[in-house]
Amino acid sequence: MTLGTINRAGRPDLARLLRAIAAVPPQDELADTSQLVRALSGGRPLSLMLPELIDPDRADAPHPALVYLGAFGEIDGVSVADDSDDADIALVLHLSGADPTVTALQVEAAITAGHRTALVDVSQGADRADPALLPALANTTVYIGNLAAYDVDINRAIAAVMTPIRDGTAHRRYLALTMVYYWAWRGIVESEVLAAFGESIPPHKMLRATTQARSRLGAELLKVRGRGLPYVIRTIGFDGGRVDGFWVDLASDS
Repeated sequence: MTLGTINRAGRPDLARLLRAIAAVPPQDELADTSQLVRALSGGRPLSLMLPELIDPDRADAPHPALVYLGAFGEIDGVSVADDSDDADIALVLHLSGADPTVTALQVEAAITAGHRTALVDVSQGADRADPALLPALANTTVYIGNLAAYDVDINRAIAAVMTPIRDGTAHRRYLALTMVYYWAWRGIVESEVLAAFGESIPPHKMLRATTQARSRLGAELLKVRGRGLPYVIRTIGFDGGRVDGFWVDLASDS
């Protein structure tokens, strides 16, 4: 197991993670993520495709992901390819009301077809993922560590996709951190901790709270560890004793 120094993270710091993936030193003047991505990518535009609908009964309907993107508005430097052969990335959107199994099969089909694939879960609103999505993905043949990006925000996912991968370990850490935070913590465990301890955890209950959170998060992380993200939870904490001060430190077990 690789321990190294503690590198705790609450909400993933995307700029720091992208610099690590691209293997570039910190640049204070490029703290803004969009500016940083343009610098890392050399301003190269991104062309994406949307995987075909799996349900044949909806084959003639407007692609729901395209409808969502149209409502979302244009994303700087990104276009939808007319031909999948011209696309840089396959973007799978998990939309509100979507069946997690169908979304997982879309990811599987895109990766099997040889497309670099990003998964964005916008089904639960801001900063929260569908608890059923990644278990559904783990039930496919998908090697989750091969995802180009995983997030609950399109702009952040596109930023990760546009960043050149010069450090694969850093990229896998980005995937693991976003999954632990948005899916396991925000999507599942946070509500359990809030129900048990309230927004502020009393000092005499802190050990019980951290133990509960670590156990529950570890159980969820087991569902994706065998699929290319070999991380374990080394330690967690709550800054200021508050649940919204949650942070986690991951260690690789490979």
